[in-house]
Amino acid sequence: MRDSGPPSPSWATPGPQSSPSAADSRLWVRAVAGLAGRDPWQAFVFCGYAAGVDVHWRRTDLRRWARLWVWRGKQNGVPAPDRWSRKAGGGPGWGAGVSFEGLRVLYLTASSYGDLRVGEEVRRVRAGVRAALHRDAVTIEHVPAATLGDLLDGLTRVVPQVVSFSGHADEGFLEFETGADRRGGGHLLAAEVFAQAMQAVDDPPQLVVLNACKSQAHLQELVRVVPLAVGMTDSIGDAAALTFAARFYASLTDGQSVLASYRLAKVQMAGSSSSAADADLPVLAHDPVVDPSAVRLVLPHPS
Repeated sequence: MRDSGPPSPSWATPGPQSSPSAADSRLWVRAVAGLAGRDPWQAFVFCGYAAGVDVHWRRTDLRRWARLWVWRGKQNGVPAPDRWSRKAGGGPGWGAGVSFEGLRVLYLTASSYGDLRVGEEVRRVRAGVRAALHRDAVTIEHVPAATLGDLLDGLTRVVPQVVSFSGHADEGFLEFETGADRRGGGHLLAAEVFAQAMQAVDDPPQLVVLNACKSQAHLQELVRVVPLAVGMTDSIGDAAALTFAARFYASLTDGQSVLASYRLAKVQMAGSSSSAADADLPVLAHDPVVDPSAVRLVLPHPS
């Protein structure tokens, strides 16, 4: 247990400088189409690595590039994958311009006994994000006293790129709240069920942060369905958990990579007398094909 609407970016407009050749279009479209049946974002990451491209954009930006290549392929007579071609006829995002979306964080907190300072954690995280370089690009959707229903609602309504959980946990479960009127035992959600929730939606998150005790045990299951996940190797105190979260999200909002943000948060913990003893507890896990030093979840507007 844890102890107590800008303008469309120029690179998105089809044209000689932002689109590949006809041969490249055919290659990319066939590669993406061949893999897209499993997961279009992960397929595109595979294609990027195969071509030697550093994949550091958010999932939404990767999809836009994939759609742009599909659009250019159609101009050269290359059929688009069915799941994307249904959208090709309509909307601004296809060739004419693409809106720049920010990072959405679903921040779930639960403390059924009221013994954790999760409210203070969210306050510090929001303060750090507000002071960061790209604060306007990040939206934090906080769900206090989170239940399983809140998790599922958040995944489908917020469509977050990052899911964060702060509360009690153990090697096999996360403790959500029950929605009861009185304080008491929470709802123990098995690690595999939590991972299934991430996988069940059409747009899985890119990063999951479990700011909870002994949550490292959940990471192996999670990185089968999401590219990146953070957990704790043992029980972590409130002061250390608050320190880690505040620096981690502030660094992400400053445009640092996931790996750099993770390292900076650990340095912040090590440099604080109240959290130094827990500085080695956070651990970052990732899919073998993903380089966390190349993944930046928050970028300045590419104008």
